[in-house]
Amino acid sequence: MDSPSQHSKRAPGLLDCPVGLLIGYDCARALKPTEVISGEVSDPYAVKTELGWSIVGSKTAQASSKDVTGFCHRVAVKELPPITPASVIKALETDFLDTNTRENNVSQEDIQFLQQLNGNIHHNEKGHLEMPLPFRQRPQLPNNKYLAVVRARHLKRKLEKNPKYKEDYVKFMDGVFKDGDAEETDGSPKEGNTWYIPHHGVYHPRKPEKI
Repeated sequence: MDSPSQHSKRAPGLLDCPVGLLIGYDCARALKPTEVISGEVSDPYAVKTELGWSIVGSKTAQASSKDVTGFCHRVAVKELPPITPASVIKALETDFLDTNTRENNVSQEDIQFLQQLNGNIHHNEKGHLEMPLPFRQRPQLPNNKYLAVVRARHLKRKLEKNPKYKEDYVKFMDGVFKDGDAEETDGSPKEGNTWYIPHHGVYHPRKPEKI
């Protein structure tokens, strides 16, 4: 000891023997007994420190020093880093930084589409905004006019055979044009830019009077 106190002078000197197990011997606080439970003279006793309880000694009276077994219930301790005012301020400032990490994730295709939007967004005749679709390249649609004509012929025959179906179908299509969901076209369609939609009327199971 660097500065021995009065009670440490009464302790025996250092023994000339090999050390079997040495844990935290330089930390007197960890090994300082806070509670001792003892029995008879030859009985083992329990010592409580800040690390937990330890059993010292053996119940067998004939046990030699080689047979003595000790049990220690260890308590794991994790040292937390100190929290300084600077670290607290830094953590709070991250909630108010005007940055957006998603800006670094913009691809070249996104930039190209944004440029396309800036140059092609406009108001139509009805005052609604129109913008181009985000295609990588404008798709070329196949000519399906023949299929649409065949479907129209079947639909015409069904309308002629069923007056009720014809009445409901015409009423539905009038609503489609009135609501602006479809409109008549003028002029010749451009090759690759026209797609015909074959359609027919279907009754809803819960609304048999309406297509």
